[in-house]
Amino acid sequence: MTTLQTILDERDVTNAVVAYADALDSQNWQALRDLLADEVVMESDLRAIGPATLRAEEMVSRVRAQVTAFSVTLHYLSNFSIRVDADQATCRSYLYAPHVIPEESDNGRFVAHAIYTHSLKRTRAGWRIAGLRVSFKIRDGEPPLPRPGS
Repeated sequence: MTTLQTILDERDVTNAVVAYADALDSQNWQALRDLLADEVVMESDLRAIGPATLRAEEMVSRVRAQVTAFSVTLHYLSNFSIRVDADQATCRSYLYAPHVIPEESDNGRFVAHAIYTHSLKRTRAGWRIAGLRVSFKIRDGEPPLPRPGS
């Protein structure tokens, strides 16, 4: 049976995941940190991304180095599937993410088509991301290496 609390939780989980994508694209590192639990399990098909259990500050640093290697990123999310179990939640969504590579590069863009699976936990401050798995389905182009010191 769907309750009002379930609907509110699903809305809040969706908002947290969308805010994650917005923090990446706006390069708002404090907003990104505020969305994360103190520890985050990060996994991906790419060796450069994980798997790893990171302190939130390490996660922000790692993501920042990857995102700032591009001049523009746009993370579009769709097809949200959310499961809430008490104070834990999982949000699976489709990701379409074009990335513009700086002009000094030869290939110009990298586009990721993937499935995001965010694990979240409820805190007094709201839902916080405690895990992220990125499962790439299609990759168009190759991402540049992260910028040193980013």
